[in-house]
Amino acid sequence: MSYIRDWIQQMDAQTAAAEQRERERSEAAARELEVRSQAEQLRRQRLAAHRLKVALRSLERARLRADTVAVQLERWWSALPPEQRSLPRAFSDIRAALHGLDIGTSPHNTALADALRAAGWRRKRDWRDREGGFRNWWYPPVEPD
Repeated sequence: MSYIRDWIQQMDAQTAAAEQRERERSEAAARELEVRSQAEQLRRQRLAAHRLKVALRSLERARLRADTVAVQLERWWSALPPEQRSLPRAFSDIRAALHGLDIGTSPHNTALADALRAAGWRRKRDWRDREGGFRNWWYPPVEPD
């Protein structure tokens, strides 16, 4: 009757091997599910970070657009030391200190010239360099003492 015992042992071994394979498959499936869920979580985090970045950029653009040239000019001029406020300025220097409607741009020449005139600035031409032409200087408004 040893063949029956051998057969039972063989069946037990096959059953144990099948159970082992099933356990390994279920563990592999669980690991794969865990990796997929982590990847999905990372994707959602990246998407949320991207959306936040886009929202911050749009807020910055809205803030820049709301900041008019006249307001920027007043803020820039009031930030200067008192001894520098009475000095004439080149148009290009004033334009470089301000920003336009979008990030990295300068205000349009006509908008800046209109804002300067409205704030009381005067433009004068300097003809001292006859060969090189003239240079425009913008003089700030005279402040009463």
